[in-house]
Amino acid sequence: MMPQARSLGLKMMINPDAHSTDGLTHMRYGVQVARKGWLTPADVLNCLDQREMETYLKDFRKKRQEKV
Repeated sequence: MMPQARSLGLKMMINPDAHSTDGLTHMRYGVQVARKGWLTPADVLNCLDQREMETYLKDFRKKRQEKV
């Protein structure tokens, strides 16, 4: 499913679903699943730095407005 989403240009986010700070260690499982799905850091929104995230969101909002 991840390669198909990737081919459509969709970005993923890795979320440990932590209910406490101890649960943040579960992030590694999400990273392992992403790697198994052949995702690269460029496919994962969590890997973007602030400038890249701002650009991504600006472009996303612009595309969304064009569809309306």
